[in-house]
Amino acid sequence: MPNDNTQFFIKESAFEQALVDLLPHHGWEKEVIMQPSEADLIQNWANIIFDNNRDINRLGNATLTTSEMQQIIDQVNRCDNPYAMNRLING
Repeated sequence: MPNDNTQFFIKESAFEQALVDLLPHHGWEKEVIMQPSEADLIQNWANIIFDNNRDINRLGNATLTTSEMQQIIDQVNRCDNPYAMNRLING
């Protein structure tokens, strides 16, 4: 049986919007990329990598070049299963 907090959705778009509205309350960024292209997603990932490695002993203030980002994508594409990809990305 559903509890009092259960929401039901008729339209998928309403569900998506409710999820987008909920995520910032659980540590996610408020900005959402709407209908991103592959290039938008790659740039967003490059920005995340930069932000997570901005320490002076890591990337400092140098953003990833297109070539460096392509090297990362190539390494991910060489992984033969999702576990290996996750280990590469998070390791």
